[in-house]
Amino acid sequence: MIRTTLETRAGGLVARVTIEGLITDDRAQIELLKTLAETDRVKAVILTNNSPGGTTTGGEALYAAIGELRAKKPVIAVCGTMATSA
Repeated sequence: MIRTTLETRAGGLVARVTIEGLITDDRAQIELLKTLAETDRVKAVILTNNSPGGTTTGGEALYAAIGELRAKKPVIAVCGTMATSA
């Protein structure tokens, strides 16, 4: 499951994205991260991982989407109590 909130900061928006639960090949998650990467008003992303892991396919897709996002704007990672690899 992925949750997103936007917070206004000087000069733009900071998106807070929370990834919880089992990581699977979730196309909605990937599209959300792509949208954040392409949205000019979003200047940075805080990504919180509180997941026990998941499928290989889901983890690879999420990793690639985060990499594309990271190439376009700053991404801060926050690890929860169960922040594991996918």
